[in-house]
Amino acid sequence: MIIDHEKEFAFFRIPKTGSTTAECVLRLTEGFGPGAIMSSTKVLQYPEQNLDIDHPMPQHLTPTEAIDFGLITLDQLRRYKAFAFVRDPLDRAVSSYCHKNGRFAFPDAFHTQISADSFTFWDILGVKQSDYFEVAGEVVLIPLLFDRFDAKMHQLIALAGGHQFKQIPRLNVSSSRRDFGETMDFIDPESERILQEHYARDFQLYKGTETDEKHHTDTAGDPRRRLQRNDRPDAGQQLFTEVIECLP
Repeated sequence: MIIDHEKEFAFFRIPKTGSTTAECVLRLTEGFGPGAIMSSTKVLQYPEQNLDIDHPMPQHLTPTEAIDFGLITLDQLRRYKAFAFVRDPLDRAVSSYCHKNGRFAFPDAFHTQISADSFTFWDILGVKQSDYFEVAGEVVLIPLLFDRFDAKMHQLIALAGGHQFKQIPRLNVSSSRRDFGETMDFIDPESERILQEHYARDFQLYKGTETDEKHHTDTAGDPRRRLQRNDRPDAGQQLFTEVIECLP
């Protein structure tokens, strides 16, 4: 998680959406001031003090939790350029499974760890992606499509004013994902049905963002453009983003 009040910028880390890579890259670009709040696995680095926050994964605070801990206000979230990546829920579930099981994560065993009444291996997926984008029913974050990770990272770096990378590095790629690769190698029809049911709103969010991206392919990688929130009160519907031209 990164919150820079001076730049009016916020990035929230949803587990298994490339968020570790995203935060590390953003921090390495040196685009943020000394007063920026940046998460680590144990504490939040805050100006002049370390906040000892009672949370199992402080780097993955939701916007609601960040408000509760006094790191940001709802009004600030409304005004800031606030982002999070959204990932295909099937791909995210497989990524979580591979992350937990390492080299013992085999496609044939994936469906045995999923049942309609028990998500015991979802320690990383305990919070749904859709829970990050709303505070009290109001949409506060701009969804960035994980499928276009590199292009979106270059846009975020441009917004933060940091040094660009020629190539975005990758962290936390599990060995089993390298070995097997394709998400659908792990997914059988019953697993897909259970995941579709359990993460219904996440699928809606992902599909809405994916559809919007297809309507704005001309903006890919253009540093003159930025993402802007589409302020709408009907937060229960699909979430969209619009791309607008930055003023010089």
